[in-house]
Amino acid sequence: MLEKVLIFNCSGDVKALINRTLLPLKVRLVFVEKEDYSKPLGVLAGLSGIIGEDTASDYPEISDTMIVFAFFGDKKLNSALSALKKGGLNLPYKAVLTDENKLWPANKCFNEIKQEHEKLNNR
Repeated sequence: MLEKVLIFNCSGDVKALINRTLLPLKVRLVFVEKEDYSKPLGVLAGLSGIIGEDTASDYPEISDTMIVFAFFGDKKLNSALSALKKGGLNLPYKAVLTDENKLWPANKCFNEIKQEHEKLNNR
């Protein structure tokens, strides 16, 4: 499958900067609408046969921009992360689509990433 970047809670200047930064990598950018946040990440990435195990209402809202890389190999992922850094995008909430999180709604993924980020930064 073509590499996809699922992008949540993003608008304005940040959205334009993500477009300019990642489009040269020839990956598909999917700016996910808020009404779709309850769908499993795998469904949003285009996988079929996915049924989510959690409901979005069990987790807090997404309070910052989050991006999820789907179908990326190591080299392409490193290129994307490097491009974001060089583009001046400080986006702490990033994840890779996995067999475990493909069933999660977006806000569960955000909650998990946020908790990990806070642990790593002793907050």
